[in-house]
Amino acid sequence: METSYEVLRRYIDKAEVILGGCALVLMISYWGFEFNHNVNVLILIMSEVIALLFTAFTYGKVILGKKKLHHYLRKDILDLLLSSVILLFIFTENIFLAHRDEQFVRHIKTVYVQALQIYIFLKALIYLILHREKWLYFSKKPVRVMVSSFLNLVIAGTLLLKLPNATTNGIEWIDALFISTSAVCVTGLSTLNLATDFTTFGQVVIMILFQLGGLGILTLTSFAVLLLRRNMYLKDQFMLQEALDQDNINFIGKTLKNIIILTLMTEIIGALTLYLIWENSLSHDTPDVYFHALFHSISAFCNAGFSTFPQGLQAPELANDIPSGFVICALICIGGIGSYTISDLFTVEKNKLSMNRGLSFQSKWILKISFILTFGGAFLIWLCQWSSWQDLPWWQQLHYSMFSSVTCRTAGFSVVEMGDLLYPTLMIMILLMYVGGAPNSTAGGIKVTTLFVLVSYFFSKIKGRSQVHIDWHTISESSIQRALIVFVLSMITIFFTILTLTITDSQFAFEDLVFESISALSTVGVSRGITASFSPLGKLTLTIVMFFGRVGLFTFAFALGGKSQDPVYQYPITNISVG
Repeated sequence: METSYEVLRRYIDKAEVILGGCALVLMISYWGFEFNHNVNVLILIMSEVIALLFTAFTYGKVILGKKKLHHYLRKDILDLLLSSVILLFIFTENIFLAHRDEQFVRHIKTVYVQALQIYIFLKALIYLILHREKWLYFSKKPVRVMVSSFLNLVIAGTLLLKLPNATTNGIEWIDALFISTSAVCVTGLSTLNLATDFTTFGQVVIMILFQLGGLGILTLTSFAVLLLRRNMYLKDQFMLQEALDQDNINFIGKTLKNIIILTLMTEIIGALTLYLIWENSLSHDTPDVYFHALFHSISAFCNAGFSTFPQGLQAPELANDIPSGFVICALICIGGIGSYTISDLFTVEKNKLSMNRGLSFQSKWILKISFILTFGGAFLIWLCQWSSWQDLPWWQQLHYSMFSSVTCRTAGFSVVEMGDLLYPTLMIMILLMYVGGAPNSTAGGIKVTTLFVLVSYFFSKIKGRSQVHIDWHTISESSIQRALIVFVLSMITIFFTILTLTITDSQFAFEDLVFESISALSTVGVSRGITASFSPLGKLTLTIVMFFGRVGLFTFAFALGGKSQDPVYQYPITNISVG
């Protein structure tokens, strides 16, 4: 039987969920709409009331609780700290106002209250996720949870981008849906210009969308659960294990921490480096260099390909900027090979008695194939473009070739005009886009491991071998079947995408439609400059294809079909002539 304190705490938790919903409404009202000064002041007052209620709930749980103080310091330390700061603001506000500029103090307090509202909303969201069996009256398979999480994020992003303050002159619903999907699926295709058609608020929304889409909703919410609750339910650990494709459930928590730490550290270092480079190289008319640096750092690491510059990275002062190009390429490569491979690089087994010293089998081949595709692709692009680039300096040719090769591995940036490239170059780029990056990374494509398994399987079969042996390892039958399913599904999807676009947008050249289709499916984002001119049906087609490409064709098929047991009986075996 529940004690009176447990009942009270349960009601307080539910009240905090309501506070989280109110905080969300107030944040959307404040940032998304253009109200007069009096309404904005009222919204800020209500935001402070929510912050005070949250503080009262937090301290109420401690005061009315029967456990010792260290228990609450361990379990609710973050709530107590944030609530204490609110109380500090209240009791010391007049003192600060007497010695400092009133507008400055008010601004600091407003910023903190807004940040606290975000925390209150996230905490409410996590509570709903942890207690979903009480309001979500059916259970879902992990793959269906992952698909629905991406879909819900796309819908939320679409609604946010339709807010009046998100754009300069308003946008159509199809454009909001397209750009939201492109951001969540870290593609980079856009029907509008981010620099001119979106406000700073809209650009921040897009940045948050591709940050969430790049890391994955399950990854972020699970990490937040570990941060706030210190533990996860066993069923959630199994769901996360399947979503992250982990073999051992015991390392789920460590894996999550490595992913988040690696992501934040890489993006922060990338943003600082880009800021130092662009602070001196960009024209003085370019405002908010720090925001441009942060936006491009996150966009590059997540392989999103979005840019806040009017001409993207094709602007003259950026296209030939070797230092910033190198930083962006480095961020793309780190995000494209995946956090597990990076973590493997930093945790190489050094025990001489271990039979598994060095990198794992998968990490070795991811690095090998990525190296071959990147540098081999750069060489082939340079070779194909030699007739057009021969008058350029050698360092510029090298920069264009390497940058184009790296970004075709699902990053979406470009320093050259894609519409001016020769057909052989486009063929090389299509191949690089189709393969993509590593699994469990921010990259798209069929993945380098799929290519590795398919090629290995092909050569094993033409040599008459029943199994695939590579470096004292045997590739499992399930991995081969999965690679074949991904390959077949990708071919079918590409065919029907091109077929649909040739019907809905027949005014464009066929090669441009092929390039756009593979760019969308592989979540690359490079374009021949025709994205904005697509018909509504063409935009919707690419939207669906981008979603399929980000979720994964195998994952999506498995979410629709699921598993079924093999029958205990067997029909007569029949040979069919093929080839």
